[in-house]
Amino acid sequence: MTPHFRPALLAAALAPLFANPVLAQNKELDPVVVTATRQAQRISETIADVTVLEQEHIERSSASTLGELLGRVAGIEFSRTGSRGAAESLYIRGTESSHTLMLIDGVRFGSATLGTSPLEMIPLNQISRIEIVRGPASSIYGSDAIGGVINIITRREQPGSTVSLGYGNRGSYEAALSTAQTLDRLRVSARVGFSGSDGINSLTSTGNPFYNSDKDGTNNRNGSLDLRYQLNPDSEIGASHLESHSRTRIDNALYDPNFFTYSSANLDYKNQDKITRSSVFARSRFSDSWTSQLQFGQSQNISEQNLPTTLGQPPQKFTTNQDQVAWQNDVKLPLGNALVLLEHLGQRVGGTQSYATSARTINSASLGWNGQIDAHTWQLNTRHDNNSQFGEKTTYTAGYGFRLTPLWRLSGSIGTAFKAPTFNDLYYPNDGFGQGNAALKPETSKNTELAARYDDGRNLLKLTWFKNEIKDLIQWAPTANPFFWTPSNVGKAEIDGWELQGSTRIGDWQLA
Repeated sequence: MTPHFRPALLAAALAPLFANPVLAQNKELDPVVVTATRQAQRISETIADVTVLEQEHIERSSASTLGELLGRVAGIEFSRTGSRGAAESLYIRGTESSHTLMLIDGVRFGSATLGTSPLEMIPLNQISRIEIVRGPASSIYGSDAIGGVINIITRREQPGSTVSLGYGNRGSYEAALSTAQTLDRLRVSARVGFSGSDGINSLTSTGNPFYNSDKDGTNNRNGSLDLRYQLNPDSEIGASHLESHSRTRIDNALYDPNFFTYSSANLDYKNQDKITRSSVFARSRFSDSWTSQLQFGQSQNISEQNLPTTLGQPPQKFTTNQDQVAWQNDVKLPLGNALVLLEHLGQRVGGTQSYATSARTINSASLGWNGQIDAHTWQLNTRHDNNSQFGEKTTYTAGYGFRLTPLWRLSGSIGTAFKAPTFNDLYYPNDGFGQGNAALKPETSKNTELAARYDDGRNLLKLTWFKNEIKDLIQWAPTANPFFWTPSNVGKAEIDGWELQGSTRIGDWQLA
């Protein structure tokens, strides 16, 4: 990896870190994060490399999409295949985009055929905060978390109603309406939003066979509902639903395999996408030392093109349904906290393609122990996954932190992770251009990292070194026929890197 620095901004941001510490009464609140261990803890106490983006940060940013926002976080690179509304991808610490596990309120979402998540479908107006964990987390969440985990927490409004409107150039617009009410022990929160843009012409070269003279605009409509009922001071039940629909114009062409030519480039190609995420939960504190939560979650991802891209074929449609059941128990021990988790995940795919196998189940059990005593902090996790397609996989994480002074801390960790092959990797049917490989093995990784952190509540400086070794990488490549592609497990990759983060507040300004 080649680091890129902006010396002037970095110097301005970090200069106050070497001055005298601010007074304790000026110390800002230490955010609480859940994603790093699945248990609440102060971000200054986490072993994992964590960033939290609060709602205030999201609203003040100039980002128009989730990908643009996350691309500004240390260790994350962002790309988009066209103008706003086109597919967005994230790469954490140099890993593949499919090596990041995406969650909405702790529930998996995304495509089990592509192995990625449609970031462009998550409107910023529905997000309350984002918790980002860099580094392996399969010992807590299972498959896909080789590069890291991003957990998007949706908004639950305060009592009252709000309306927001916005308009910009290129026909861009945004509108959102929210309301929330408290009725005795019942809390109800709802939010709807609309956004769109006329866009630009993503391809400007008329010689490109995919050139289309129209603008590649987009529009989105979304809504959410959250219900929570307090049974008693120690027990709560709830349900929530999030839905987002979008339509995006793209540049494309019709391929004729008989003559190896592209034609009809000016047809009006659109991607029509839909995602949903629903969950119900029951949480209860049975004693001062035992809290238990049972959650049922479901997510759906539908992607459809309105016109075929190959002569003689119907328009393509891909669907993924994921059903998740998690029973989590948090136990306070004489020393630290224990996590006991049982989880079931069912994945089903469908659409215009006919897969030899279209469903799989994963049953998992996870144990964790984390805590702090004096200057010492620790985190231990292990997880066992049983996948109906390829069998069993066990992963672990071990981390330790030592506080040198009230403001300086050193930490280190080692952990393993894996990624299951997608349905496309395994079973994509022979379409004349490529075919899946049912003999693929999961990708596996082992990550080691060391970090030094300074934090006085207003000024932050963190330096992290990491080394991630990934084996059995799944790569699609042409066979003897250069126009026919298949996947295989190939060799290994080693990613070494450094992350330098710094931020400070000067009056009403924050530099980072």
